[in-house]
Amino acid sequence: RRPRNHDRTAEAMREVGVSRCVVALLLLVGATTRIEAQVRMPPVFNVARNKSIVATATCGVDESGNTVRDEFCLLTLTQSSLSTESVCDICRGGSGPRAHPAQFMLDDTARDWISPPLSRGGEKFHEVNITIDLGQVFHVAYVFIQAKRAPRPGRWILEGSIDGRTYTPWQYFVQNDRECERLYGINPKWPLTDSSPACTDSYSDVTPLNNGETYARLLAGRPSRDRFSESIELQDFTSARFIRLRLLRITTLLGELTIPSDYLDVTLTRRYFYSISNIQVGGLCKCQGFAGECVPSGDRLACECVGNTCGPDCSQCCPGYNQYRWRQRTEANNFTCERCNCFGHSEECIYDARVEANSQSRNQAGELSGGGVCQRCRDNTAGINCDTCAPKHFRLATRPTTDSCDPC
Repeated sequence: RRPRNHDRTAEAMREVGVSRCVVALLLLVGATTRIEAQVRMPPVFNVARNKSIVATATCGVDESGNTVRDEFCLLTLTQSSLSTESVCDICRGGSGPRAHPAQFMLDDTARDWISPPLSRGGEKFHEVNITIDLGQVFHVAYVFIQAKRAPRPGRWILEGSIDGRTYTPWQYFVQNDRECERLYGINPKWPLTDSSPACTDSYSDVTPLNNGETYARLLAGRPSRDRFSESIELQDFTSARFIRLRLLRITTLLGELTIPSDYLDVTLTRRYFYSISNIQVGGLCKCQGFAGECVPSGDRLACECVGNTCGPDCSQCCPGYNQYRWRQRTEANNFTCERCNCFGHSEECIYDARVEANSQSRNQAGELSGGGVCQRCRDNTAGINCDTCAPKHFRLATRPTTDSCDPC
């Protein structure tokens, strides 16, 4: 068996089937190899490690945040039936040894978060939200979840969000195929698009009763999985700062919960809870094809941009390099921001789409191409390219445009 804290990045990426550029970067866990290719992609790594995480309900903590005493028991099987022998424990809030806060899911230890058992509040604790704030927007390739003391959730939804308010469903996890269509209007046999949510019943069995694993592979089965840099639709679909697990149904045995809750024995319902010890989110920095690496910069990761691009995610041309409108670099478009041609009289310029449409700006080759407009021309010059003289100044026709203009 693999070590508990084995980083599953390389394994998961092989199964995810991301673009060849990404896979080449990730031959080893933690790889930082650069590739001298037209499109650069940073390595994939666990972007959720020690990030902020909250759960809407936790064992040992009531709705007001006060510490309470919750007893929970493990599910055990004798042959094919539920064992009457119980292995039980107590959880309490706070920071003691019986605490099971949400942060345990991201701290790379064997500790686990536990939800309130159904014995505390009945059916309402089926529904628990877990939200991770990654601190910035990443492209998410996969999400791995390790259960611990309880079976994997029976029904839940994996969602992503840019702003933490509007969430996009990435994948539905159900107890059988029929629920895909009945609950979500999805035929699991239909092919996926680059932005349609998947639906699966592959991870909702009651067994294993503990330590079950769940992989959500966001790119698997999508048309552009091997052309990630070419599909803006797929890039947008996998972009998220916030990841939410909407847990909807605890996996139970023998149908006890079809009985009215007033008749349920707490020896049964205290066996039903969620337990998660590890969540890994395989992601990569959003660098628009202009960086093969991202490095710490303040409280975030910033791309090491090439192609005269700037910003933490290479999403703009650097000052003075605005001859053309910024575009994302793809395998079909090896875009590089070009310095404006100001003939040495300015280092500042802006891009103007109207200037480009009217072919009024000269690029570095002297061609009327692009929309760079020079700013604050020096040396008594003026014009879109600082190539004419300011009013009441002149330059002899025999002198180069790089020369200054003289007063009349």
